Amino acid sequence: MIKLEHIILTKAEKSSDYFNKLKVVIQANYTKEISSTTPAMNPFTQQKVFRLFEIKGSFDENFLRNLLSGNFSNIINKYQVVHNYFLTCSLVYFSSFNIKDELKYRGLVDNRPNREAIRKEYVSTYDSSWTDILIQNSHPSFEKSEKAFNALIKDVKSKLTELNIGIGRILNYDMIKKFNNLRHVLLNHMGVEVCPYCNRQYITNYNYENEPKSTADVDHFYPKSIFTLFSLSLFNFVPSCQLCNSRFKSDKGIDILFPYEKGFSEDVRFKMMGGSVDSILGHDTEFELTLDVNGSAPHLRKLENSIRMFRHTETYQSHKNTVRELLFKNQAYNRTLQGDLQNLLKDMGLEQLSKRELNLFQFGYTLDPQDFGQRPLSKLVYDIYLQVQKHASYR
Repeated sequence: MIKLEHIILTKAEKSSDYFNKLKVVIQANYTKEISSTTPAMNPFTQQKVFRLFEIKGSFDENFLRNLLSGNFSNIINKYQVVHNYFLTCSLVYFSSFNIKDELKYRGLVDNRPNREAIRKEYVSTYDSSWTDILIQNSHPSFEKSEKAFNALIKDVKSKLTELNIGIGRILNYDMIKKFNNLRHVLLNHMGVEVCPYCNRQYITNYNYENEPKSTADVDHFYPKSIFTLFSLSLFNFVPSCQLCNSRFKSDKGIDILFPYEKGFSEDVRFKMMGGSVDSILGHDTEFELTLDVNGSAPHLRKLENSIRMFRHTETYQSHKNTVRELLFKNQAYNRTLQGDLQNLLKDMGLEQLSKRELNLFQFGYTLDPQDFGQRPLSKLVYDIYLQVQKHASYR
């Protein structure tokens, strides 16, 4: 998984005039909701839903701007109402975890006290003032059994669905369709060229009949069906390939790395395992590709979940030929030949190649982590190259 820089969202927002376009529609819906004889209510607070968008009784434009184009962490910390909303949505979204798997992962005995402890810990992780009263009044013993826990989640989900229907009357993803080609314009200005989830598939931005187009899916990292308030938030838009978005990730409630915050970086490295001397020389693919995970990484669980969700271990086996080619070229084009190339260019009166350019000439990749998002399989090639160089240094 490759980290995405925040600057691509800032660029997309400004270039597309995203905020100003949507503000007109959202503010009109807000005004309509105010005048409604049956305005939507927030069942957690018993307040009218349109109050979410207000400050001191008036439409809060700054809140909307932060919601549409601000950093998630900032807006969740800045606005208590968003903080409560996010925790409530998360309580529902991640609740499908398997308690037996959780016990096994933690190395705990599968008994009643441990089951109850995990349920209590889970709910406390996403506890908020919105759910406190509901738990105290209707589900005080939610941790006692799976049935009681599911009853709590069902109750919260029912109220959240009601709230999201109300929010949807003011703000929802379909509003982007009111503006011709806005989705494609955003994707083009983001400039993401390779799926950040898998680093295997190109995302193609192109022009057709003088209109920007893109082959990318817009993955709502936090599903719009549950996190409706974030359905138009740019920080919730992850340009991705269709396979990762629709087949692997979908709306599964699994806590994975958020591409705008973390990538695999050095905490996960591809490694070549097994094989013979011929494999090392790039003559065959009789080896396995594995992922070596830093066991002390602070976000270890998310790393492991990301690897499992996108089937990285399994899908990358189909790219052994790319590794074989790398290994072959590494043997065929040694440092001496690189020096000969530089001398040849010098004799021809041409500029010397930089290290990045030499790598690009030799391997087809710059081997620069900053370029991982520019070409599929860049992370794989980089990691295997480092492994080969490390091995060579010990020979």
